[in-house]
Amino acid sequence: MPETSTERITHSKLTSLVGRVSFSEAFKDVSKGVTKIKQGDYLTSGSHPIIDQGKQQIAGYSNNEDGLFTDVPAIVFGDHTRCVKYVEDPFFAGADGVKILKPRLSNNVRYLYYALKSLKLEDLGYSRHFKLLKQSTFVLPDNNRQSYICNVLDSLENLSKYSQRCLSLLDDLVKSRFIEMFGNPLYSADTMPLSEVGYIGTGSTPSTKEAAYYSPEGLPFIKPGDLPEDSISLICDSETHLSDKGGDVARVFPVGTVLVTCIGTIGKVGISSRKGACNQQINYVIPYDDVDCVYLAYCLLMCKTKLFEMANAPVVPIVNKTQFSSLKIPVPNLALQREFSVFVAQVDKLRF
Repeated sequence: MPETSTERITHSKLTSLVGRVSFSEAFKDVSKGVTKIKQGDYLTSGSHPIIDQGKQQIAGYSNNEDGLFTDVPAIVFGDHTRCVKYVEDPFFAGADGVKILKPRLSNNVRYLYYALKSLKLEDLGYSRHFKLLKQSTFVLPDNNRQSYICNVLDSLENLSKYSQRCLSLLDDLVKSRFIEMFGNPLYSADTMPLSEVGYIGTGSTPSTKEAAYYSPEGLPFIKPGDLPEDSISLICDSETHLSDKGGDVARVFPVGTVLVTCIGTIGKVGISSRKGACNQQINYVIPYDDVDCVYLAYCLLMCKTKLFEMANAPVVPIVNKTQFSSLKIPVPNLALQREFSVFVAQVDKLRF
């Protein structure tokens, strides 16, 4: 869509512009009227990529030609996930939660992509986050400074990609070792329900209207965004913390508790390295004495597809506490579990 005269800015004015601008001044939402493809129609290969709000840069492909978004480069923002993507090639949009953004004041789309990525938007769970984005402001320096910033951040992003690849290979190594030692838990015949493996609880959120329940430091309050994707990490901290008063009304768990997301994004797993609490999107397991928390965490990660099969409510997938408690997993002898835990600790040293 052509820009109006109020959206145009001369080169001299742009290069002298330094300071903060509002979201509506910096961006325009061009999502309206864009053809969107339902997830069930995604192809594994095809002529054009489909960009949705998920973590992966490309969610699928389509061979369609009608409705292809060609005004690239563009920025894609995930309304539910807060994911920000820079897209250089013509694409189709995924059906849900995709916002396509173009700059108003700058021709440097890459700079504004980095500006969006730098925002720390509050995690509202599966709610929509675009309303928070529209309240944000952005630094817009002159063109030369924008280019310099992009060059630096491009270099760092490339290094980050190499590091993430190394971490991914280490995750694969641990998963391979798990299967080598215990087999695939999805196909194990000798299993027991989680209710016999440990105490199971569901998190809760102390009223956000009570400011006294929260503090900048204190008891970690874990949300799904604090847990890793497809890997295990010890949860040392969180974005949100509870005061002593907040801890009194929350469901507090001890060190070594295994956390699993069961609403929205199903199957993210973590282990608490501190006493803490979590919100209602997370179920937790406090292992009994004959169960090692590291073994249990990886076993639950390997059972992610089982959890997906249990999930009801197609709009927002949910695995309730009863369903979660009935999940059956193998529980080998404790000595073997601890041998695996020692191996994971060695890999974590490489990861660090």
